Amino acid sequence: MIVFPIVLLLFLGAIQGALYFHARNVAIKAGEEGLRQTRSQIGNSAIGTAAAYAYIAQTGSTVLKAPIVVANRTPRDASIQIAGQPITLIPFLELTITVNQNAPVERITTPGQAW
Repeated sequence: MIVFPIVLLLFLGAIQGALYFHARNVAIKAGEEGLRQTRSQIGNSAIGTAAAYAYIAQTGSTVLKAPIVVANRTPRDASIQIAGQPITLIPFLELTITVNQNAPVERITTPGQAW
């Protein structure tokens, strides 16, 4: 009787860890997709935000709860931030996933041209 609750708690903890890392991977991949759209030569922050939300809806809408996506683009850099919560199996456990990614903006140059 004493061992069963401990084993059950360890089992739920292992499943919770797997759910957390799966939701984190979905957020990372959504960030990569959103950043790719934001930093492209014809992209902007609205397109990047929509691409990240679309990726989350397609692949992990039940895994990543209440996602918030914010994309920014300047003339030189593009960045995206994604925050959300994974599914929780353990009561009163609140986990948050935050992903920040940035990259330079794509642009066409001619040889010898500088910023």
